[in-house]
Amino acid sequence: MSTEASERARAMWSAGDWPTLAKLVEEPGRRTVERAGIASGQEVLDVGAGNGNVAIPAAQAGARVVALDPTPELFESGRARAAEAGVEIEWVEGEATALPYDDDRFDAVLSNFGAMFAGDHMRAAAELSRVCKPDGVIVMTSWALDHMNGRLFFAMGPFMPPPPEGVQPPFLWGDEDHVRECFGPTGRTVTIERDTAPVEFPNVDELMAFMEATLGPVAANRERLQQEGRYDEMLAAMRDVYAQYDEGGGTSYRASPQYLAITAR
Repeated sequence: MSTEASERARAMWSAGDWPTLAKLVEEPGRRTVERAGIASGQEVLDVGAGNGNVAIPAAQAGARVVALDPTPELFESGRARAAEAGVEIEWVEGEATALPYDDDRFDAVLSNFGAMFAGDHMRAAAELSRVCKPDGVIVMTSWALDHMNGRLFFAMGPFMPPPPEGVQPPFLWGDEDHVRECFGPTGRTVTIERDTAPVEFPNVDELMAFMEATLGPVAANRERLQQEGRYDEMLAAMRDVYAQYDEGGGTSYRASPQYLAITAR
C-alpha cells in the first residue's frame, strides 16, 4: 500500500467509532478462529486486527497471538478488551502488504474484514502466505460482492475520494474468482464458504443513525460532503441498499449480510 493510501486508511478507520461498529462482526471473528482450528501453543497472526475480534478468541483458545493493524488508534480498545478477557496479545502497527515477519513464522494467519482493505490484493495474499508455515492455514473474511455490504461499497463509491493510483477497491475480495486469482501464485488450495453476519435494529432509522455515528468512511467524508451538498444524497443511497435486504417485515430492521469465509491451505 502506498504512503498516501496508508494515510487515508488510517484517517478513515480512526474517524468513526470502530470499537462500537466492530460489535456487529464479533461472531464472524469467532467463527474465523473456529474455521482455522486454533489450538493451544500455536503462533497466530491477526492481520487488520482492529480491536481484537479475532485476536482475542484466538488467545482464549491458547494461542500466542500478534494483532497487526495500520490504525494503532484502535489498540487502546483492543488492550482493554484483551485485559477483560484475561488474555495477553502483542499489538503491532503494520500492513498486510508488508508484514514485518520472517517466512513460515505462523501456524495460522487470520483476518476478519481487515486484509481486504489492502491496496494491492496479490501482494496481500502473497504476504499472508509467506509468513504462514507451509502446513499452516490462512483464513480471512470479506463481504460478498453480490450482497448487502458488498453493494454498499458501490452505493458509497461515487461519494468517496478517488483511490490513489494502483490501489484496488476492497469489494473485489467479495468475488470468488478474484480471491482464487490472488491466492493462485501462492500454491495454496483455496476453499470458500458463504456465511452471514446478522444485524438487528428497531428500524432502519436506528440503523442509519448507528452507521452515521460509527462507520469510518461516513465520518471521514461527512464535512466535505456536507460542504458539497451531497451528504444527504449519500445517506439516501446507503438507506436504499439497507432497505433492499430488510427481513424484519415492518416490525424491526433485520438483515443477514453475506460474507466469504476464505480458507487457504
